[in-house]
Amino acid sequence: MLYFVFHFLASLCDVMISSLSSFLIFGLEGQTYTGVVDFLSPTVYLLQHVRGDNTYEYVERTLPGGGTITDSVMTSVWLTNAWVIGVYALVGVGLLAIALILYRLRRSECAGDVIAVGWAKPVFHGGVTAVAAIGGGQLLYLLFWNGRDQQGRYTLLPLIVCMIIAGVIGYYAAAMLLAKTLRVFKGSWPGVVATAAACVVLCSSLYFDGFGIAGRIPDNSRLVSVGITVAGNSYNLYPDADG
Repeated sequence: MLYFVFHFLASLCDVMISSLSSFLIFGLEGQTYTGVVDFLSPTVYLLQHVRGDNTYEYVERTLPGGGTITDSVMTSVWLTNAWVIGVYALVGVGLLAIALILYRLRRSECAGDVIAVGWAKPVFHGGVTAVAAIGGGQLLYLLFWNGRDQQGRYTLLPLIVCMIIAGVIGYYAAAMLLAKTLRVFKGSWPGVVATAAACVVLCSSLYFDGFGIAGRIPDNSRLVSVGITVAGNSYNLYPDADG
């Protein structure tokens, strides 16, 4: 199950982060998927870049009763970008070797743990918390609030609350998996506070454009078209045609 989740995790994170950014950053609405990290999800990347192609030839055939017809006969079949399969196979062998080395170096008492390698446990804990906060938080928001401000963005405060709730749930779920017990609440308040603070910082930074994305102006040479919506009316300007 964990392998299946990790297999598609990169593309899933792309969707979640792009969706969050799209509805918090002014002017970015509609950009809910980038595909930049698809190569980290082998199935997604292979489906998009590896395909079967073929060629046909037209052959005239004489009918028994006279006359001819033209048949389309397949003459060759090949895989486009088949080399990508080989690359993934080599990477898989490398990762298998690394996993075997880590498996041999692990402490024997950790053999039954969800994460048997010590340094990977905080990574797993933080990753589950982040995915729960970003993905689960948006889901809770859409289920129980689904409101927008005057600029068409997520309403900031309810979204932060939803993300904190989902993030805390993910934080404790990961802690229970790692500790193999339900008794993980005692002394956990620093992690909960850090989760809540991270949600506040992330949402506020995106909403108030702390990364300068909304104000970025591309070079004139990279402009293809400019779209403007005023009072419900949309206008598209093209540099070549409109100067």
